[in-house]
Amino acid sequence: MVGQLLLYMGKPSLYELLTTIEDQTTYADAVRGFGAAQEEREIDVRTALEFHDTRRRNQMRAEVETAQRLLDARKSLATQAIPAWQAREEARLDEDLDLFITQPSVSDVEMTRGCPRDGQEGREG
Repeated sequence: MVGQLLLYMGKPSLYELLTTIEDQTTYADAVRGFGAAQEEREIDVRTALEFHDTRRRNQMRAEVETAQRLLDARKSLATQAIPAWQAREEARLDEDLDLFITQPSVSDVEMTRGCPRDGQEGREG
């Protein structure tokens, strides 16, 4: 026991020094490897997040552009239809003022078909 204590307290042998250096090198390599792997995972996560964010922005832009094109088309069609509608209504007015006032035009009925009234779902017919 005393002999082991003297060996423990004494100067390390060359073998012990080399083993210690090898252990420290192995440990340092492992730490660097873990750090590199962690950095690689972080890069992968950032890349995936950037991809999804870009895709989401592109999807949103496409939806807004499509909605705007639909609105523009409807506006154009309505603008084109107004003179014909106005001419029909003026003709109805000239034909029979009482009928014009008391009964909606066919186009008015068609426009309101399927629209909810008084909180109820719209019905056809």
